Amino acid sequence: MITLGVIKEKCLGENRVSLIPKSVQILCKLGFLVNIQKNAGLLAGFSNEEYKKYGAIVTDYVTVLKSNIIIGIYFYNFFFKYLLHNSIVICLSFEDNYENYKNIFIKKQITLISLDNLSRTSSSQSFDVLSSISNVAGYRAVIEAIYIYKRFFSRQITAAGETPCAKVLILGMSIAGLSAVSVAKSLGAEVFCYDINKNSSKSAKSLGAKFLFLNDLNMYLLKEIHNFDIIICCVSSFKKTFKCPNLITLNIIKLMKKNSVIVDLAMRNGGNCELSVLNKCYFYKNKVHILGYLDFSNLMPSLTSELYSNNIINFIKLLYSNDINNIFALLKKLGESNILLTTQGTYRKNIQSIKNLKYKKQNDFVKYCLKKISIFPLVMFIFIFLLFIPPLYGFNNLNILYYFVILLFSFIIGYITISKIDFFLHTPLISFTNAISGIIAVGSLIQLSMFDNCYVNLISLMSLLLSSISIFSGFFITYKMIKIINYKQ
Repeated sequence: MITLGVIKEKCLGENRVSLIPKSVQILCKLGFLVNIQKNAGLLAGFSNEEYKKYGAIVTDYVTVLKSNIIIGIYFYNFFFKYLLHNSIVICLSFEDNYENYKNIFIKKQITLISLDNLSRTSSSQSFDVLSSISNVAGYRAVIEAIYIYKRFFSRQITAAGETPCAKVLILGMSIAGLSAVSVAKSLGAEVFCYDINKNSSKSAKSLGAKFLFLNDLNMYLLKEIHNFDIIICCVSSFKKTFKCPNLITLNIIKLMKKNSVIVDLAMRNGGNCELSVLNKCYFYKNKVHILGYLDFSNLMPSLTSELYSNNIINFIKLLYSNDINNIFALLKKLGESNILLTTQGTYRKNIQSIKNLKYKKQNDFVKYCLKKISIFPLVMFIFIFLLFIPPLYGFNNLNILYYFVILLFSFIIGYITISKIDFFLHTPLISFTNAISGIIAVGSLIQLSMFDNCYVNLISLMSLLLSSISIFSGFFITYKMIKIINYKQ
C-alpha cells in the first residue's frame, strides 16, 4: 500500500493545509494510506477528529515524512533527515528555495514535483494551484481595501445627500487582477485597469472595467493619481528570481488623496509600491493606507486549502491512473515536464515543454514538404492527360487546345503561388480548393450520366476519384493545421 503524508506548515503566519478531510476520503478509496501530522489543519479550520472520521491516521511529523508521497504547500530543510529514498514530494518550490537543497534531493534520489512551474494549459487546468491561489488573493485584496477605505464602494443617494462611488485602479491583468476587477465591479465601484499586454483589454472590458491604453504609465499616474481612491497592484511573477517593477513611487504616493488605499499583491517579488512593507498594513503620514501582505490568499485559509487540496487530488488521480513509478514519462506526455525538478536523483529543471517540441516538429515537417515538392508529378500528370486528348477530339480542335493551354498555365501558376505562401495560410486556401473539388465532382457525375464514350467515362471517373480525395484530404489537413496553430498559441 502506498503511504501519503501531509505535513503541518511551518512558515510564520501560514494558516493553510495542503489536504482537507474530504479529500482524505477520496485518497483512501483509491487505496492510499494517509498520514496527517497532528494539528496540521487546525489553523485552516479542520480538526484532527475530522481527519480521523474520513480515514486518515493522525501522527507525528517523523512518521509523516517517512511516507512514499509527501504533500505540502512549501518544503522545509527538516524534510531531509527523515525522507525515504525514492520518495515523492509534491509542493510549491518557488525555485529559489529549491536551489539551496538541490544536491540533497539528488543524493537521496527524491522526486520533487513543483506545481508552481505548471504551464497554464487546458490539459493542466484541474491541478493549476497558482490559478486557484491567485483567484482567492485578488478577491481578498478588494475585501481588505473596502475594510480600510471605510466608505461606500457603490454610488449611494440618501436623505443626507449623495456619495460617489469609489474609483479603483488595478495594475496588471493577471488572474489575481481579473478576480479583483470582478469583485470591485460587482460591489459598485468604477474600475479602471492597465496591463502592458494590450490583448488583456478584452478580458477587462468583459468584466465591466475601463482599460487604459497608455504609452507611459508613470506620467499618467503623476497626472491622474489624485482621482483614484484605491490602487491594487498585481504586476508580479511567482518566480522570486524576477524582481517586480516599481510602479507606485514616492512621488506618486505624495499626490494621492487622503485616506486612499494601496494594496500590493506582489510582495513575494519585492512589491510594486516603493513604500510597501512585508506583512504590514500602515497609514503613511496619516494620508495613504498601504497593505503589503505576502499572500492574501492566506487570509482565507479554509477556502484556499480546499482549492489547493482539490488540485492535489486531481494531480494524484492522474498519477495513480498511470504508471506512478514513471512520473517523468507521464508528465512529458502531458507537456508538463517542467514541474518535475528532480526525478530519482536526476536534475531536470530546464526541460522544454513537449508540446513546443511537437509544434516545432510539425512546423518543420510542413516547411520540409513545401521545399521537397517536385514539379515532376505535375509534368507527368499533364503528359498522361495529353494522351487522352487525341482519341477524344483530335489535334485539329482549336477550342480544346485553347482550354488546355489555360489549364496548363493555371497548374503552373497555382503551384508556384501556393508553394510561396506561408503554411499557416493554407487552411483558408484549402477551403476554396474543397469548394472547387466539389464542383468538379458534380461535373464528373453529370458527364457519367450524359455520355457513353468509354474515354469520357474513364476521365470522369478519374476526376471524381481525385476530387473526392482532394475534398477528404482537405478537411483532414485543415484539422491538422488548426491543431498546429493551437500548439503555437
